[in-house]
Amino acid sequence: MLHVVTGTAGRMILEQLVNLDRELVALIPILLALSAAVGIIGMWRQMPGSTFVAGYWLAAAIVSLTVAKEGSYINYFLDLCTACSLAASAGFAWLATRRTLAAAFVLVLAVQTATFTRPNALSEHLTARLSRSNEYNRLAALVRDALERF
Repeated sequence: MLHVVTGTAGRMILEQLVNLDRELVALIPILLALSAAVGIIGMWRQMPGSTFVAGYWLAAAIVSLTVAKEGSYINYFLDLCTACSLAASAGFAWLATRRTLAAAFVLVLAVQTATFTRPNALSEHLTARLSRSNEYNRLAALVRDALERF
């Protein structure tokens, strides 16, 4: 059996955790705060699905600590970003009957989106990777050919 991803015994680097957490907070501060508020208020008011939303967010936050592993990068926050999106969706659904609050909620999310679209470390990283897409495609073809021969 072929394993594309294997576990590593890399060491944990606290400085990397702090730096990447700082980067995440700089990228999506409003979404993080909003999703935490949705989780807390949803649990407090016993909103439908709040246990799932808060539990998923907490589990994703714990898993995101693995970003401290040597060789990790900000993509280790994808689960947490998914949890934030789930919380935002739940918050909007809970506010659906209160049009003014729902509109304010959407406005806050729009501000977060506008903030995220400014140049940042992640967009610079993605731009650098896209500029090397021909090299990645050639590497992918080599791997595909090797697997076909195997």
